[in-house]
Amino acid sequence: MDDKHLNTLLQIIKESVRNNDLKKITLSGLRMDADEIKTIIKPVMLKDKLHLQHVEHHSQKVITKNHNLEDSLKMIQNYLTRKYLYATVVTLDRIHQYDGKKNRIFRSKTQTAAPVQLDHDRSKKYLVPLTAPYLHALGITTKESDLKKNKRDKFLQINKFIELLDPTLKKMSSEKLSVMDMGSGKGYLTFALYQHLYESVESLTMKGVEFRPHLVDQCNKIANRCDYRGLSFISGKIEDQNEQELDLLIALHACDTATDDAIAYGVEQNANCIVCSPCCHKQVRRSMSKSTSLDAIYQHGILQERQAEILTDTIRMLALNYHGYRTKIVEFISGEHTAKNLMIIAERTNIDNDPKALIEIRDLKKIFGIEYHYIERILPTEKAI
Repeated sequence: MDDKHLNTLLQIIKESVRNNDLKKITLSGLRMDADEIKTIIKPVMLKDKLHLQHVEHHSQKVITKNHNLEDSLKMIQNYLTRKYLYATVVTLDRIHQYDGKKNRIFRSKTQTAAPVQLDHDRSKKYLVPLTAPYLHALGITTKESDLKKNKRDKFLQINKFIELLDPTLKKMSSEKLSVMDMGSGKGYLTFALYQHLYESVESLTMKGVEFRPHLVDQCNKIANRCDYRGLSFISGKIEDQNEQELDLLIALHACDTATDDAIAYGVEQNANCIVCSPCCHKQVRRSMSKSTSLDAIYQHGILQERQAEILTDTIRMLALNYHGYRTKIVEFISGEHTAKNLMIIAERTNIDNDPKALIEIRDLKKIFGIEYHYIERILPTEKAI
């Protein structure tokens, strides 16, 4: 084989790195049967030294490693000799396309000359890699794993979700994990959680429950396309489920009392962790007493709505505490995007039922004149509260 064009390509890469105008290298077209799809290489700064970040995109996982220029060039040469047929090198003003099958290089001008980003912290702060296959399947990234401009908010939401859960997930078993997402919708966060857990959990089973059949069918097709064998979606409701084992229960943006149904299901199944991001809070708002002491709040609908939200989620938190869960409430989505932006994260402990939580629930109900909170009627605490 004539290595002339390959050597030329390596020289182009070497010079573009030194001139700080390399944007991206994409290696594709496998020479052999393998589970790899492609490798994407970008320049990054690590401890004030330039490296090339190799992101190997496999059918079920993504592997990221950083190398110095010399080692990276050797790896690229080896890749294009034994593994991949094609390479695309994008610099600030040129695109170099190497065809190992026909042994030639094509060159063209780029349409834009955006500055090259070398800030490793900028890319490292995201726990969700842009090369994750489900992102392209869901229309968030392009075929080249670039983020679409109109999908930036959705991508940030996905990352925030994984970022918030990551400390809790690290405490969970790495051998076997059963996860259920109640009301999985289009599956954005379901896929993100599965991808994030896949590399660290030996045996992962995850199920998305959604009552709209067309979304279930759509998500199952994406799961099959991405070869996510432990992930499936079914059509149904919360009350219809009967999992034998459940480690982690997710319920995001479940409307009104559906959040309570999900919490109750998780408690009854002894889930190690329950995560929910409540949506509307109609049940408590309708039953709040209009006593004179609360006139200032009831004069304005928006204040009454916000108070109902706070009260509803506080009682949910206390009910979880009563059942032996340690809870925290955090901001999920920035308030500039939506007012409904809280997330409840509850981790099961070995502590017995906390009677103090019941007293606090009674006091809140008395102050606001609430006859009952829906969660009282579906959890074993209904008589005690």
